[in-house]
Amino acid sequence: MDPVELSMIAIDRDRPAAREFDRLSEAVLTVAAIYGPNASGKSNLLEALAWLSDAVWRSLANWDEVIPREPFRFGKGPATSSTFDIELIVGGVRFEYSLEVDDSAVLFEGLYSYPERRRRVLFEREGDEIRFRRGLGVLAGTRELLTPTTLALSAATRLRDSEIGSAGRAIAGIRSLGASRMRRLARGPGIVAPFVSTTRLFNDSGAEGQTPLFEKKESGDNGEPTRGLDATRKSAMALLRLADFGVHDVRIVKHPIEHGADQSSPRRRHVQLIHSVEGQQLPFEMGEESAGTQAWFELIGPVLDALEHGQILLFDESDASLHPRLSGKLLELFRDPDTNPRGAQGPRGGC
Repeated sequence: MDPVELSMIAIDRDRPAAREFDRLSEAVLTVAAIYGPNASGKSNLLEALAWLSDAVWRSLANWDEVIPREPFRFGKGPATSSTFDIELIVGGVRFEYSLEVDDSAVLFEGLYSYPERRRRVLFEREGDEIRFRRGLGVLAGTRELLTPTTLALSAATRLRDSEIGSAGRAIAGIRSLGASRMRRLARGPGIVAPFVSTTRLFNDSGAEGQTPLFEKKESGDNGEPTRGLDATRKSAMALLRLADFGVHDVRIVKHPIEHGADQSSPRRRHVQLIHSVEGQQLPFEMGEESAGTQAWFELIGPVLDALEHGQILLFDESDASLHPRLSGKLLELFRDPDTNPRGAQGPRGGC
């Protein structure tokens, strides 16, 4: 199968979604849509990004003798290795990560940075042999964690104070909504994706005193005004009302602990949306809401979390149940520097 590339480089620098970086000659987009006919590979592209993210995050703990990839099925695809390349900005520095795997081993792995616009090798690995850049001796212990199926970047990500760890955590932090087939492969059984759920934002223990997304915070240490990006209840409520103007509030119903049950066990919870109708406050179960309201509710938590941390958030078939106005608002949140000052990106497929 021929290589496929998704580029977020902006051709027109004057568009709202374009962002500039000091050490990068090109401007980068915060949103992009992938268009094409059915079965043209749009979802596969997002699935590949989701798989790479989970591979960096989980290979050390979850991969054993087999690399859970899904090769191209036609022609010689099943016998051909899979290659992945990603370039991203972390902490103002451009990084490039390359990976080649087959079913049983990591064949090649390399991480490079461009701190002064010149390529610098951080590490390269071919099979069981790995070479770190001089001065990165602290990572030598990573060798002891490697198996044929373990990514070196997955092991190095555990080291909090290294630039290799920063790049690894940025890749592992890519979120995906809808791109689930290959992500389930990389994840292994019984593990839940690291999403900040919308339900959590409405818990009574939510973040009191935090500045909502759409309001300014006080000045930061450098004297410049910072934007409130905490995923607070108020921000989530404002977004929820865009989908349904009749929603007055959200209630988290906690089921009581049954007699004889372990008192330390967490209580089961479910969500009710409170509608204000003719002066009455009427609770509706989430299953009673429209498909569009349910879909939008599920999006709110991951979207606010991505905006808060400047992460990449992948959407596959994001507008399947959404009104066009909501799809437009979703894109606006990522385009607007006021709601996205940290350069979170939202590639979207299924168009």
